[in-house]
Amino acid sequence: MKLLQFRDPASAHPRHLGLVDGDDVIDLTVGGGPGSVHELYYGGGGDESGFVAAAQVAVKNAVGARRLSLADLLAARGDDVAHLDKPVSGPDDDPYKLRVWLAGVTHEDSAKLREIEAKQATGGAVNVYEQKYRECAAGGRPELFSKGDPDAVVGHGQPLTRPADTDRLVPETELVSFYALNRRGQVERVGYTGGNDATDNGIEATNPLNLPQAKNWSGGCASLGPVLVTADAFDDADVTVSCEISDFGGIAKRMPVYAAFFVFITMSSVALPLTNGFVGEFLIFAGTFKEGIHSAIMPGAEGVGWRNLVLGMGIISVSGIILGAVYMLSMVRRVFFGEITRPENELLVDLGLRERFLMG
Repeated sequence: MKLLQFRDPASAHPRHLGLVDGDDVIDLTVGGGPGSVHELYYGGGGDESGFVAAAQVAVKNAVGARRLSLADLLAARGDDVAHLDKPVSGPDDDPYKLRVWLAGVTHEDSAKLREIEAKQATGGAVNVYEQKYRECAAGGRPELFSKGDPDAVVGHGQPLTRPADTDRLVPETELVSFYALNRRGQVERVGYTGGNDATDNGIEATNPLNLPQAKNWSGGCASLGPVLVTADAFDDADVTVSCEISDFGGIAKRMPVYAAFFVFITMSSVALPLTNGFVGEFLIFAGTFKEGIHSAIMPGAEGVGWRNLVLGMGIISVSGIILGAVYMLSMVRRVFFGEITRPENELLVDLGLRERFLMG
C-alpha cells in the first residue's frame, strides 16, 4: 500500500492524505477522513489495530471519493495548486512530533572515504571514522544525528537550500524508515520512503565536530518522499537502495570541471587512441588476432585448436567493445549534458583546487 500527503489550496482543510491506486490518487480526506499519516495512526486506530488495518478502514470509508492524477501531483510546483507534501509530518499544532534521525558511517567504504577527506583537509591522520565503523560493525553504539523538522526537511519537488559558506555540498540517496509508538508502548515500523540528505563534507572534513553544522540548516537540508510504502509491502531482509541515471541530467552545467575529468576517464575506459586504455586493449587484440591468423595460414601447425578458440573469443570480444562504448557514452550524455532534470542538482558544487590537483 502506498500513501502520500498533499496540499490542496482550494480546500477548506489544505492538508490531505491520499492512497496511490495505479495512476490515480484517491483522496482519503474528503468527507471527514484523516488528513495525514499522523492523524490516521493516532486518530484512526492505527496505534491499536495496526497502521495497515487503519488504512484499509480509511480506504473503505472513501468509496466514491475524488481521484487526482498522480503524474500531475508529482509534477506540480507552487503553493497555488495541489502539490505533494512530505509523506509524513507532525500535526499542525505540534509539528515537532516528527523527529528525523539519520545513521552515519554504516559501511567500510564510507569510513575510509571520510578518513581520506579529513586527512586532505587537516594534513594529519584522523581515525575517528574508522573507530566508529568498527564499533558499529561489532554491534556497538551507532553514529546518529538529527535533522530539525519542520524547517529543515522538505517534500518532493520542494527546493533544498545551501548555506552561503558551503565548501563541498554532497547529496546522498537514503532509504528512510518511519516508526511510531503504539498504545502498548511499543515502537513499530509504519513504512518506508525515499530521501535525499545533504551534507557539507568540506567543513566536516576540517573537523569532525563540525558535523551538526554540516548536516543542519534552515530552509531545506533534506527531502522526503514522494510516497510512504507500508511496512507489510517489504521483507525486512530484502530492502535495497538504488539510484537511477534518470535522477541526473545536466550535471556539467553545475560541475564543468568534474564533467571534464569524467569524460576523459570515460574515453580511456572505451579505449580511445592515445589513452592508457587503448594501449592495453590494442596489445591484447593484436596478440589475439595474430595467433588466430597464424592458425588460418598454417592449418597443420601445432596448437591450431586453441588458436582458433582464441580467435573466436577475440571476434566476440570486439562486439563487447562496441556495446561498452555505446553504454558508457550514452550514460555520460544522460548524466552530464542536457537540462538539469532535478532541482536538488542545482545545489551541486564543482571540484575545488585540492580535488582538481588530486584528479590531475
